[in-house]
Amino acid sequence: MRVGVHLLILLLASSLAGMVLVAAVVGEQSRLSARMEVVGGNALAMRDLTQLEESIRQLLISTDLIIGSGESYLSPGALRQADSVVQTLETLAEERLLAGASVELESIERNVRSLRASVVRASELVQAVTERQAILAMLTESVDGAAERLLLDIQGLRSRAVAAAAADERLLEERLASLKVLTWTGGLAYVV
Repeated sequence: MRVGVHLLILLLASSLAGMVLVAAVVGEQSRLSARMEVVGGNALAMRDLTQLEESIRQLLISTDLIIGSGESYLSPGALRQADSVVQTLETLAEERLLAGASVELESIERNVRSLRASVVRASELVQAVTERQAILAMLTESVDGAAERLLLDIQGLRSRAVAAAAADERLLEERLASLKVLTWTGGLAYVV
């Protein structure tokens, strides 16, 4: 064959290889972009989880003041806090990051509803002081158990979320490294 035919074959092969590399880079970029969206969504879910933890802490403090110290004037605020926590739980249940955490989320909601019911019961007490104190003591025991379960559940939920977010970040880093390799390969192939 002639030199011209060889050059034409070489040019076509190089062009084909370039198109394959460009397609690979574009595909990897789209996967990287999708992974970046997942990691961004995880960051928002982690922020919501942190807000949930803070709301639960505030609810526990309010509940303790209402039931343990008889500060019933705090009841409306505590009830609003409990309702807000339940709404946040409903939002978090829709997050991809917490897809496998339905048991923890349901347990947290059940315990928050239990705390809420105890706050309602304590705020309704208008009996004699001795009877009121006895009922508050019983409510304190009930609330303590719910609070303990609530704290354990929220710790488990955070651990699960942190592990899932870390896995997604590792996948993002792997996609980024893969894209870099493809880009360098394409650059070297172009130079050669």
